[in-house]
Amino acid sequence: YITPTSYLELITTANAVLTKKKNEIIGLKNRYDGGLEMLDRTATQVGTMTKHLQELKPTLAQTAEDTEQLINKIEVQSLEAEKTRSMVAVEEASCNRKAASAKVIKDECEQQLQEVMP
Repeated sequence: YITPTSYLELITTANAVLTKKKNEIIGLKNRYDGGLEMLDRTATQVGTMTKHLQELKPTLAQTAEDTEQLINKIEVQSLEAEKTRSMVAVEEASCNRKAASAKVIKDECEQQLQEVMP
């Protein structure tokens, strides 16, 4: 036997459960919709970035080519500088030997001059 009070409690409880489930489903739907919007925005951003990347590829290729040419030029200049540096080192050694020889002659001349001078 069901009393009117217990029947009203049953309806109230069922209504509360229904409201709770409805709110839960609405929350899940909102999360789902938010996720879809985020995926859509992300897809748009990826498309924009891909387009921008495609626009930058020729510039990147040109920059890479310019960099390669600059590296080759620097290598050639480095080799030339190394050759010049070695020639300067040889010349410096030769000049040092000549300077030492000239100093020896100068010292001998000064010594002979001291002997001659009273």
